Amino acid sequence: MLLTLFLLCGGLFALAAVVLNWDWFFHHPKAALVTLLLGRSGARAAYACLGLFLTGIGVWRMVSPPATVTPVMLQTLSHPHGFSVLDADATSRLRVEKEVRWLEPKEGDWTQFERVFSEEHPLHALLDDTDTFAVDFDPGFLLRHRLGSQKIRGTRFYFDASLKPCDNYLFSRTPLSSAEFVVVVWDKAASEAFGEKRGLRSVWYRKTDADFAKHASVD
Repeated sequence: MLLTLFLLCGGLFALAAVVLNWDWFFHHPKAALVTLLLGRSGARAAYACLGLFLTGIGVWRMVSPPATVTPVMLQTLSHPHGFSVLDADATSRLRVEKEVRWLEPKEGDWTQFERVFSEEHPLHALLDDTDTFAVDFDPGFLLRHRLGSQKIRGTRFYFDASLKPCDNYLFSRTPLSSAEFVVVVWDKAASEAFGEKRGLRSVWYRKTDADFAKHASVD
């Protein structure tokens, strides 16, 4: 909702500057270069396009709100088997879970493991509802990947050491740089492309895992 309001306000503000032809706006340091390069008329046209674009996205997000992640969904990502994946004994407890695949330990801690979310899991409906603007920015991030000639996608969920979800850098309460692990949840088409027929393929990558940077790029 915060991003929607930001887009709407930004778009309407830019349109107001164009219609009212505010001198202070077009002479502002951030707009002065555009005015210098395009002239006053060109700058007004450019900001009119930008304002219409931002306003359009904001209105579209109001009419068709992006999918949101509930606390219950986040709980299933940080506690997939009823206990925190960062518990001191998480590795040994994950070993006995029949649903966990290729658990990889390092110095007593897990670094990577996979499991499948059943078709009844709420993430199915959420990921099916995503579109070009993906899950809303708090706290899911769309990931695009190419498997052979097929473009597939999943969603990344970042968590810090206290299991708080890390936010997008634009509205950061918990920055991505503090992420201790990431969960990549592939959508239905992607899961099927990976050979999974029963549900959603999901992979946990800890910060100490060699593939963490590849699947969880954190600036």
